[in-house]
Amino acid sequence: MKALIEYAHLFDARVFLALNSCIKPIELRAVEGYLERVKGLNLDAYILTDIGLIERVKRLDPAAAIHISTQAGIHNRYGAKFMEDAGADRVVLSRETDLETIADIRANTSIELEVFVHGALCVSFSSACLYSSLTTGKSGNRGACTQPCRLNYRRDMESGYYLSPKDLCLIEHLDALKKAGANAVKIEGRLKRPEYVAECVGRYRAALDGKRIDGGDIDALKKIYNRGGFSTGYLFGNDVIESAVQNHMGLKVGEIESVSVEKDAKYSTIRLISEYSIAKGDGYKLFRKKKECGGGEVAAVERAQDGRQILTLNNADALRGDAFHITSDTRRLAALRVIERKIELSLYGRFKTGESAELTATAKNISVTVCGDTVERAEKAPVDFETIKERLLRVNEKNDVFRVNTIEIDADTDIFLPLSKLNELRRSALAKLRAVLLKRYDGDAIARSIGRQKISANSASIPLNTSQKRIAAEVSHEEQIVPMLGACAPIIYAPREYEIKVICGFLDALTKNGIETKPYLKLPLQADKRDLAIIENVIHAFRDRIGGLSGENPYALMLSKKYALPYFAGLFHNVYNDGIIEAAARIYPNTDFLLSPELNAKELREIRYSGAYVYSYGRLPMMNFKHCPNRSACSSCTGKVFYSDGKYKYDIVRTRVKNCYHTMYNPPVLNLSKYPTKKSLYLDFSGTEEGNIEEILTAFLNGTPYQNPNLEFTSGHFKRGVE
Repeated sequence: MKALIEYAHLFDARVFLALNSCIKPIELRAVEGYLERVKGLNLDAYILTDIGLIERVKRLDPAAAIHISTQAGIHNRYGAKFMEDAGADRVVLSRETDLETIADIRANTSIELEVFVHGALCVSFSSACLYSSLTTGKSGNRGACTQPCRLNYRRDMESGYYLSPKDLCLIEHLDALKKAGANAVKIEGRLKRPEYVAECVGRYRAALDGKRIDGGDIDALKKIYNRGGFSTGYLFGNDVIESAVQNHMGLKVGEIESVSVEKDAKYSTIRLISEYSIAKGDGYKLFRKKKECGGGEVAAVERAQDGRQILTLNNADALRGDAFHITSDTRRLAALRVIERKIELSLYGRFKTGESAELTATAKNISVTVCGDTVERAEKAPVDFETIKERLLRVNEKNDVFRVNTIEIDADTDIFLPLSKLNELRRSALAKLRAVLLKRYDGDAIARSIGRQKISANSASIPLNTSQKRIAAEVSHEEQIVPMLGACAPIIYAPREYEIKVICGFLDALTKNGIETKPYLKLPLQADKRDLAIIENVIHAFRDRIGGLSGENPYALMLSKKYALPYFAGLFHNVYNDGIIEAAARIYPNTDFLLSPELNAKELREIRYSGAYVYSYGRLPMMNFKHCPNRSACSSCTGKVFYSDGKYKYDIVRTRVKNCYHTMYNPPVLNLSKYPTKKSLYLDFSGTEEGNIEEILTAFLNGTPYQNPNLEFTSGHFKRGVE
């Protein structure tokens, strides 16, 4: 890592260390050790999800900046302010953040904003996906997602890739992002080929430098890789799904005009209507009725007199009318592979009889001079000018970062200097220049650390709640209100409609059932600028009738702080360890916490905060969508739809603020009633209509197992945990 960082810094490229995984309690010591080892490597920034690591990084490596990963789900001004108060320098915004909301964040915070502009989109809201972990034990929150969303699903009587988004491409909207206040743009290149990175970065760099984007740029980006086509993501709307194709589509270059099949049926010869010049070895795919129906490499190419291209394909299934897409361009890939970045170097050598040999190397307006042995007069065979030059120019032959641009040699004609000494002089000069260039960077790092927000390691401690074991219950509508809810603390109300009359009706129903406890109002997981206006109106309207706020994103905690209401940090705060609790409590101490359902029993016991809750009953929300999974018009939408993978039916339920958001639930009900725990319990009835709430509450209050032969139960990760 040290060598890679130095290599990047020589080219004035910054290096950010992605440490954006959820950290289990037992792993914290290992993370501390890792941070100790890398703190002296001149990293420019750490990309974090776990807010408990912010203080640790600042203490160990104060010169580095703190960037908050998109995995934290920051998508509005209150979330950005939370991270600013937590000590972060930059936040990588959730991909769901629209342009208007980016401008709103910029107007209300001073934290740097980074925006994803190209690459894969997750169908679920950032930080709020349990699908992979629930089905395979591999957690997307820990970088191990198995991408079940890319599979085929049934909806009504049809099937398709209904959870598979198109790739993001915002190269034509960089000016709009800059105007909105973005400080940096990000290209997703993880697990991609070097050629992909070179193509994408090159095109976007040119656009940022003022090049006018044309069709050739878009075509090049499509050829190098695009999953399901390109979209603008959520920047202007929510049209992100491509249900017909879930992998690389390439660039459509024409349609097949005619086909003839060889006798052995392994190859076909096609005539293609296309102005695009195709080469032998190009990768291709065929599409019929928008669905992929074949592909491979072009085996041979010739041009007919009428301008048509005649291709031999290693595919015998091509039909007239099939769309022909290029998925890899051999000539372009070859050009990308030879791109070479070097630091331009000037050399000046002075070799005078009786004086020390000198070599001056200059790059980036920095010069260093090294001296060698005394130059002697040659007795037999002098070292000529060309030999000296050849030895010094060996810089260009080595796999080094430098390339000699100019060379000047001032030498007597009858000198002698061993060739090994010339090599040593060259190596010494380059090593010294390299060290000076990196030393300059050390100075910049020191300067960067000045003025950074400092966090005292003792400024907050874990709020150990010593109260007795409690039960929290989440409900979503009036029909779920039963008298026994009065035994729960708190009652969390998660409305499906954030309308005054709907919420008022629920609060009135509580009173009619004799429940005096003021419920916590649960805020939606997502909330853009327009949603926030509605949410704050609701809080104002019912501030005296609610006991606090609940939420699953940092923005909700900041709203609790703004209105001085108690806060319950819910599921997708992804509370994995005590450090997260400590960091959140530093910002707003009047907070209770629901621990991550991805922790197993042993890991849950390692949480020292005694006031934490364990998710003990309910259908776990697997994903949360900003796009609409319903095909019906808004006027006829029932707010519910389901997808099927052949084994399970997945219920998808709408929550509406100004925008509509949809939550997909795990079909088996999590039920930990037979597993005793000393921590408080969280019972979630919002995602299920089945089961008698009074019976469930009675079982958990009495510490007895709840059984229901009509329901499929799971213990989730309580036994196995996640990878």
